[in-house]
Amino acid sequence: MKRLLATLTFLALGATGFGQAASFTATADTNRILIGEQITVTLKAELPKITKFNWPVYTDTIKGLELVESSKVDSNASGKNLILTQRLTITSFDSGYVAFPPLQLQVGGHSVSSPAIAIEVGMPQLKAEQDLYDIKAPLEAPFNWMLLMMIWLAALVLAALIVIFVKWFKKRQ
Repeated sequence: MKRLLATLTFLALGATGFGQAASFTATADTNRILIGEQITVTLKAELPKITKFNWPVYTDTIKGLELVESSKVDSNASGKNLILTQRLTITSFDSGYVAFPPLQLQVGGHSVSSPAIAIEVGMPQLKAEQDLYDIKAPLEAPFNWMLLMMIWLAALVLAALIVIFVKWFKKRQ
């Protein structure tokens, strides 16, 4: 009986102690962009299927980086593991070096961090003899003739109603 109890205890400890730990990574398609260009950061987590987790939320802006688009979290089962991926499209409008911060994935009772990503944001090269110009010419709002006609029609109907009311009121007296 003692031998069976000891064997079961070691098996239970072995099953919990040597379970696969969760992994969480963040990779960028490039680490050098020009001002306004976009970069895609892929978040990928691999964790056991039965664990509970809280996926990190990337806010709109963090220290010089702006979130352009965030895809839904995609899940894929691989054996006893669950593989989660999400793509974030980000940009920057400040030149220099910017760091995509490490994100925290809460798995079970502990958290797993993704690595920080350094991104170099450069200025576009301008030629000395090249004149500065707008990217696009300013657009003028088109004149809305239909709105003008509706206003005139409403004013005429209102004037006609006033004239009819005044004649009716004088006739009544």
